[in-house]
Amino acid sequence: MTRYEADFDEGTPAVPGEVTQAAYERRLGELRQILAPGRRSRLLFGWGVLAGISLLLSLMVTAAGSSNDAQVVITLLAVFWGITVVLLGIFGWQLARSPLVSAKARSLHMYRFEHGFVQMTVRGAQVYRWDAIRTVYQSVEKIRAKGLPLGTRHEYSVLFADGSRLNLTDVATDMENFGPVLLQEVARVQLPKALAYLRSGNPIVLGRLTLTKSGIGSGGDEIAWSWIDRVEIVDGVLRFSAGGSWLASPKTPARAVPNLYTLLAIVEQMRRPSTQVG
Repeated sequence: MTRYEADFDEGTPAVPGEVTQAAYERRLGELRQILAPGRRSRLLFGWGVLAGISLLLSLMVTAAGSSNDAQVVITLLAVFWGITVVLLGIFGWQLARSPLVSAKARSLHMYRFEHGFVQMTVRGAQVYRWDAIRTVYQSVEKIRAKGLPLGTRHEYSVLFADGSRLNLTDVATDMENFGPVLLQEVARVQLPKALAYLRSGNPIVLGRLTLTKSGIGSGGDEIAWSWIDRVEIVDGVLRFSAGGSWLASPKTPARAVPNLYTLLAIVEQMRRPSTQVG
């Protein structure tokens, strides 16, 4: 059996036997990357801020009530301290489950292989093949509070051929790194079949967009493949350019397009004159 960790540095975590066995049984091929679990920093920060604000308000109400025994103050004390206890409890629970504190959480790595990936969870090794994935939706959102950037939230919703689903967020691993790789691998597997299907005269529907042998369109309007000189994601919106100018249609939010990288690869192939089918 292949020793998957052999080509990695000494500082790389050893691959658990459970992962190695699962990858071997599902024929995932060589290990390509090991990703650490998400640090949950933003989640902990959010709950910590809420708990801190609630604690501060509770202390202020307590101080005000020391010279005033009115029933309303007693009620406020009960409410504020009750909320504070709950928020502190949630913060402590999240902290205890995070890789910052929990050795178990730190061991839940993601393992990317040639033909799929293995996610270590509290239930054990979960194995997924690239060719078993039907659709992937991505959502990449910049988080701000009163104009201040707090980071970027990544979420990928994966639907498999057997009907099962998997949601991957920054809690699972570094999705800023793994998310694009996931889309690339799915596109690599899907592209040959998608092109053959399209060139045989069959339409492909990806969200609001319809791809045909002659072009791409939305809502009845179609752009010929030969007109398209580039396609980009501008401010989270998928847009097409013809003759150096951005077209008003079709355009759609990138998060609403399933298998985004597959679409981009199809466009790149179909807009080349040598790939056109008469």
